[in-house]
Amino acid sequence: MFDTQAAGGSANAPSWLLSCNGATQSTPSSGGTALSGAVKLVFKEARAGLFNGLILGFLSFIFIGLFVAFVKGKGVPFGFL
Repeated sequence: MFDTQAAGGSANAPSWLLSCNGATQSTPSSGGTALSGAVKLVFKEARAGLFNGLILGFLSFIFIGLFVAFVKGKGVPFGFL
């Protein structure tokens, strides 16, 4: 269980933290942004999502490879192939 759920916070708080700017999630739907601003906002959110995915993918590759190599005892080359 996430701490935010236990504290009565939003269940979507972890994804809000990953996007680094929770205000952008509701701005286009509230009508407070022009079309050009909305397009910039979409690309900004896409860029944030892409970089978050790259960082998390890289870290999971490293940690899973190290786990297979050292905890399972398969060796470093086998852990990263």
